[in-house]
Amino acid sequence: MFSDLKKIIISVFAQLANILIPLVLYPFLINAVSISVFGKLMSYVAFLSFFNNLSDLGITTVYARKISQTDSGELKGSLILESTVFKIILSFISSLLFIGFCYSMPIYSSDPSLIISTSFLIFCTGIVPNHYFLGIGQFQFSTIVFAVSKIFLVLGCLIFIKSSDQINLVNYINGISMLIVLLPFYYLIFKDSRFSELKLGVHVKLSDLKESINVFGSNLMTSLSVASIVFFLTMYTDESTVGLYSYSEKLFLGGKSFLGLYSTFLFTKLCNKKTDLKSLFRYYYFTFVGLIFLICLVVFTFTSEIIDVLRGPEEASEILRYIIWGLLVISLNIWGYQSLLAKGYFKVVRNTIALAVSFSIMIGYILISNFGVQGAIYTLIIGELGVLSVVCFSYLSKRQLNE
Repeated sequence: MFSDLKKIIISVFAQLANILIPLVLYPFLINAVSISVFGKLMSYVAFLSFFNNLSDLGITTVYARKISQTDSGELKGSLILESTVFKIILSFISSLLFIGFCYSMPIYSSDPSLIISTSFLIFCTGIVPNHYFLGIGQFQFSTIVFAVSKIFLVLGCLIFIKSSDQINLVNYINGISMLIVLLPFYYLIFKDSRFSELKLGVHVKLSDLKESINVFGSNLMTSLSVASIVFFLTMYTDESTVGLYSYSEKLFLGGKSFLGLYSTFLFTKLCNKKTDLKSLFRYYYFTFVGLIFLICLVVFTFTSEIIDVLRGPEEASEILRYIIWGLLVISLNIWGYQSLLAKGYFKVVRNTIALAVSFSIMIGYILISNFGVQGAIYTLIIGELGVLSVVCFSYLSKRQLNE
């Protein structure tokens, strides 16, 4: 019990570092290279999460479960090796797909240095062995890896980034920082491995991937929704606008990641048959959602002061002031979303997210092409409201069927 609590506390502090460190880095980059060059970098990095999810294909969930359920040391070692090699191969393929995507799009094909550096970053972040961390019960290592690599990233940028023509170095520094932090973990994985006995896919059947692919599909669609807003901004606005929106969005996503931690906690409670759901529901909506509302209200009221304290671009305050309300919409959505997952409705969740994201992308194209950054703000809020509406409908439908 104490061991689990310790892991959770470490994860929270590591996640806090993951959020706070970029708040130091981004204002420095904007001042060093200008908001327009920063926006150009963000237009490529916006696809990082999508291609990282693409390189997973659900194998993290499947192999983590198999590793954790295996008592045999030899079989566990074989599973860890097999899944790690899979991750490396899929991450390499995903980075190549990103290169192909960029060269097929005129708005991205003009800067080969950023294409290559971003593909390198996609590979380096894609090979983080989350399957290994989850399988051995050390899930906090994942957040620690990203937190420590971000410290190296900040130090590297402070030393090497002096002008706008060095912007592609940010991705290389980020990727190399990740590789440095991952070295000891990969040493543990490979030190006793028998590559001569490696047979990819021998321990995993297609049926094993079926359940995890539903969750993978949801994550992939969600990351596509986020990337699509920056993509449309890149198409229909200038790089400075992309930079301002991206900076504001990073602050928003920082808050969203904390909601993710609470969402995970709520999921464990909902899975526990001894949990008093009525009491938990009252606590959730009257306490947690109320707290999120107050936080959004404070940020809305003091946005300019917050941006000033963070030394960010003043123009970003008008974007953050409105997109921050997306956190309140997400907090309203968590109960229904996690309840569906806790009941095992993975396919329903996948289809629900796919429908909402498709609507968000369609709306995003219309609004951003006509209203620019204001359209991006509307898209983010409407997209989250779309997810909330569809999840609530699915949740209530399944609840009525079970009653």
